[in-house]
Amino acid sequence: MGDIDCGGCGGLGGHSQRCPETPGWIWRRLADVAERIAHTTGATPEMQNTAWAAEAHCLQLAREVQG
Repeated sequence: MGDIDCGGCGGLGGHSQRCPETPGWIWRRLADVAERIAHTTGATPEMQNTAWAAEAHCLQLAREVQG
């Protein structure tokens, strides 16, 4: 998980949903990782389905934390 291009941290507007200043940010970052796994060349259908389910779960947790 690399650096985040966040306008809020740069004084240029609102914070990114993946910025550590935003509630639920870690769940959104984990959802990004799960999505990349699902798109990985050579991923089996079972792995893809598990990754998509993990992504959906992480996004749900992010929404709950944000309120």
